[in-house]
Amino acid sequence: MRYTLLPGVGYNKLLGSVFLIIAANIQPIYAAPDIQYKTEKRIVQYMRWEPLPDALSYELRIEKLTGGRWQPAFSELTETNEIKTALEPGEYRYRVDVIDLLGRRRQPAGWARLTVLPALQPELTSFEPVSHNIRNKKPLKVGFTGKRIELNAQIFLVSADGIMIPAETTTIGQDKNNGEAVFTPNTLKIGYYSLVVRNPGGLEAALPTLAIIAGQTGSAKMPEATRFIFEEGYMFMLPLTGSLAGFFNEPFYPAGITLRFAYLPLRGAYGRFGVEVEPAWNYMESKGVYHSSDYVVYAHMFSASIHLLYRKDFLNGHLGLTARAGGGMSLLYDLRVQQRDDRRQWIVTFDLFSGLVPIFTASLGLSYIFNNNFFLEAGAEFRMLFDGVHYPSYAAPLLSFGFLF
Repeated sequence: MRYTLLPGVGYNKLLGSVFLIIAANIQPIYAAPDIQYKTEKRIVQYMRWEPLPDALSYELRIEKLTGGRWQPAFSELTETNEIKTALEPGEYRYRVDVIDLLGRRRQPAGWARLTVLPALQPELTSFEPVSHNIRNKKPLKVGFTGKRIELNAQIFLVSADGIMIPAETTTIGQDKNNGEAVFTPNTLKIGYYSLVVRNPGGLEAALPTLAIIAGQTGSAKMPEATRFIFEEGYMFMLPLTGSLAGFFNEPFYPAGITLRFAYLPLRGAYGRFGVEVEPAWNYMESKGVYHSSDYVVYAHMFSASIHLLYRKDFLNGHLGLTARAGGGMSLLYDLRVQQRDDRRQWIVTFDLFSGLVPIFTASLGLSYIFNNNFFLEAGAEFRMLFDGVHYPSYAAPLLSFGFLF
């Protein structure tokens, strides 16, 4: 007798789950939790074989390999060609005896082997892009991150009205926490979709929303492998250590502006990588007393630095975390001291210093993205000036806005 386990998708819809049963002599099957009414959970599989026209009933016998010996695990008579079993993960062998219309028992030539593996619940945390223009007539490549995504998992898009678009090709990382799915242009339809990961055994994870649109070519703002960022913001400085030129001792310096220009040519499952140029301006002013004479010292500090930049998007591209680190030069321009003369009048006495000073910078920022290209960001930057004497450092809180291209 020839018997094969057939796909059992949809046989337990009333129980709230679907499972995949694979041919036992080719690949393992999976033990997936079947959620019953109330809160009961158990392991369930559906085993089905080809029916015979002269069969009155069938007996399915299953044995489990335990301690190097085969032990009876399951036995049941049925008049149908399918049975629901509850096998825990492990190594099994099985056979189906046929009882014909005359009550005679016919046995197969031997046992067939079966492996039951635990079905893992996948998890999706993010994916990109979040929109795709089908008029570009290009394949849709979706990079995604998550947990417990099996190497042979199925990836597809599902719309609210049930349209399902399977991926043409799928690549899963060896750590099973990320991957990429490619969808062919002729399978895509306009609408809003969730990305779905289905592990062997039928357990799924879904994450919305991917918009497939049909705007004019080039009109839609879509995340691509290469992205430019322009950003402008307000930045003030809080002294941490040291004192610039030994005069600046105020608790904070409120005036400052920064510009950022970034280029991110590299994209992976863990985020985007690139470089950034940041020019900035700060005005510094401090008051004090020197030899019973009041003085005011002030300066304009211009800086330009180059950063290595890392950016990670969350919430399907609406929230972004950006980390930067780099260095450059800072120009202390027009650093002057004013003090009172004998008549208590303010005069400019001398130009204290003007010159270039190396600077190190590092920052973190959290941004919220609107309409895929405009964003607001809040963050803080650490700055240290290598002036050769005091090595002052500052914390620079930042509020900014910008655009993604």
